[in-house]
Amino acid sequence: MNKKIDFLLQLYRANSILSRKLCGYLGFVEFMILYHLSNSNDKRLRRIDLADLLGLTASGVTRVLIPMEKIGFIKRDLSEKDGRARYATITKDGINLLKDSINIILEKIDEIIPPDKMWEIEDVTKFLSSIK
Repeated sequence: MNKKIDFLLQLYRANSILSRKLCGYLGFVEFMILYHLSNSNDKRLRRIDLADLLGLTASGVTRVLIPMEKIGFIKRDLSEKDGRARYATITKDGINLLKDSINIILEKIDEIIPPDKMWEIEDVTKFLSSIK
């Protein structure tokens, strides 16, 4: 088997397993959006910046943001400086959901990843962040 193809297959498999096990009631993309918004200046980001952080297209991000706004986890607004730029801002309900989700995810990670493998997370994270 080709090592590069095997790597891609295992990466996709791991992503699928983690997405399914970590976020039962909140989709993983929605979790990532809330996480990035909560860690940004002013708790808001342009949709294009979210797209870059998530590896999605701007329209793909918009499709996720619309239901999140309807539920009340984010609000979308126009930029004061550029009427074409749209921002997503995390709401108080979004922050509360994110806090609950982080606690659940941390517990699940402890169940999924054996304690003797935790040291590898930093190296794998560094490697994965280098993929462009």
